[in-house]
Amino acid sequence: FEISIAAAMVEAPPACTTPQLQTTAGPNFGSGEYQPGNMVTIHGVSNIEEGTRAKIIAFDPAAALYVVKDGAANIWGLKSAKLRPMQVLDLSNVGSDWTEVPIDATLPGGVEVQMNLATGSRLARRLDSRQHSSHSGALIAVD
Repeated sequence: FEISIAAAMVEAPPACTTPQLQTTAGPNFGSGEYQPGNMVTIHGVSNIEEGTRAKIIAFDPAAALYVVKDGAANIWGLKSAKLRPMQVLDLSNVGSDWTEVPIDATLPGGVEVQMNLATGSRLARRLDSRQHSSHSGALIAVD
């Protein structure tokens, strides 16, 4: 009497590998659109609030994803199509007269801001050194 047991070949699950991330700035970083340290806004991702601001921290070439860190310290891997460069207002373009600025631009210190609540537009002007030292940093809404 003979019993034959056929051993089933069981494949081991694929080993988890740590992605090899690019973290050094240069011409070969990512797809060339962004560099580490660039600030971006996130768009069109269902589980991330539209317009969330984040910082590029790395690129995963195997998955073609930019690795970003948002203000709540969440880390996300996103395709470049979901990112937009964040605009920082260049103070050389702003004088003492009110100048309209993009609504999504980040405003550095040293400017006074007015927002038109009816249209949503923002105006900025440079504070002189006397105003800057005594300014409270309040946002002024105008009709």
